[in-house]
Amino acid sequence: MKNNEPEYPKETKETKDAKDAKQRIFETAVSLFALKGYHGVGTREIAKIAHVNIAMIHYYYEGKLGILKTIVNDCHEKYLQMLMGVALPDSSVEEHVRKLVQGIVKFFRDNMALALVGFATHPIDDPEVIALRTEWYERIGQAMKPFYDKLGADTADTIQMSLIRRPLIFTVMNLFESVYAKEQAPGHKSYIKEIDDDLYKRFADSLANLYLYGYKGVINKEKPV
Repeated sequence: MKNNEPEYPKETKETKDAKDAKQRIFETAVSLFALKGYHGVGTREIAKIAHVNIAMIHYYYEGKLGILKTIVNDCHEKYLQMLMGVALPDSSVEEHVRKLVQGIVKFFRDNMALALVGFATHPIDDPEVIALRTEWYERIGQAMKPFYDKLGADTADTIQMSLIRRPLIFTVMNLFESVYAKEQAPGHKSYIKEIDDDLYKRFADSLANLYLYGYKGVINKEKPV
């Protein structure tokens, strides 16, 4: 070993197996929560499908709630990275909206089960999960502030922001909830053939158009015709 170089521990079969087990627990929980909901899944089922001892779930995650919190963190961290990647300070409003919608659709395509669980699956009465989601909501809102400023939105206006902030992600989520459910259903292959790049492109274009034309009425407080 050269002077001043740290001596890193070598990976052994035991450490590799441990990492594999932890990842299997995580991936299994994501799939099950997306399919059945948080309350419809128990730790025994997760352990059985992940091929681990149930004690390992408590060792790595301190139980089912700990897995969910890890999923929420992982989902929102990846989502935040996506938002920062499509940030276009010098772009027009239209270009920014289209890039943002395309980014959200791609995020859900690449992380379908994770996104469905991370954004939608939660025990609504658990203070830890509520606090965690609130923290991420605020972090993402801060990251999106330059975009809202570009729109001309008043971020202090609760009604205005509720109409501008939430529709994009929840409209995309509604589509992918349907896609995921049908992907898991028997005989799904005939349906999956219809889901291709062109469909997602048309969906993203249509959603961007809806958002572009709709947000102006909200911000300018225009009355419906």
